[in-house]
Amino acid sequence: DRYERALRLAEQQGDPGGKHYDLLHDEMDSWRQHMQSLQTQRLEDESREFWDKQILRKSWSPTLHPVDAMTDTQTVQRIHEWMDRYAGTLAVKNLVAGEDETMQHYRQLLREHPDPEYSAYRAKEEVRPAVESLVGTRFYHKAIERLTDLEGIARLRMTREAWTDLESTIRTWKGDILNKARTEVDTDMRSARDLIDSGQRQDAIRKLQTILRRYPRELVPDAPDMLEKIR
Repeated sequence: DRYERALRLAEQQGDPGGKHYDLLHDEMDSWRQHMQSLQTQRLEDESREFWDKQILRKSWSPTLHPVDAMTDTQTVQRIHEWMDRYAGTLAVKNLVAGEDETMQHYRQLLREHPDPEYSAYRAKEEVRPAVESLVGTRFYHKAIERLTDLEGIARLRMTREAWTDLESTIRTWKGDILNKARTEVDTDMRSARDLIDSGQRQDAIRKLQTILRRYPRELVPDAPDMLEKIR
């Protein structure tokens, strides 16, 4: 609501598409990032708790409750449920890439029990709302990260045939996102340089922070150094 009121005011003042409008967009991006951070922390906590209690079962003692021991199939089903709910959290990423023996054990377990119901179509449709939302709000970097997270999960969870189908889809999807980002990155970088040249230090810092949140690093290789210098 605050953003919409400010946007209408900018239009009334005759600056609907100029600097004022651009800075409002940057402020909105900052708010979105803040809200996303709060949500991310909540999901991280829930994900870790699920892993500890539902999969590692730290709250149970095998010697006191032998009946509660899970079969491999039950464990895999529980991990699938966890990955569906908390994809993108650090705990899931640790399962995908962690080097410790526990993670290696569970990865091997997943590979031995591929999920025939987890098709390329299902995986794509489950992640589509999140990716399209991130692209729609111009968080291209996060959208590509989300697809990379899906790749890691799918390799562990899918049959070989399903993964082959999904791999080409993700490659195309990432390419489309990068192409869209490329059409906008030059304008944003030019705006940041104009703010620096005109001595508007704080606005330039905010702009560069937005750029680094918005674009994959490969598209803005100069932005980190520019931000460091004006800070």
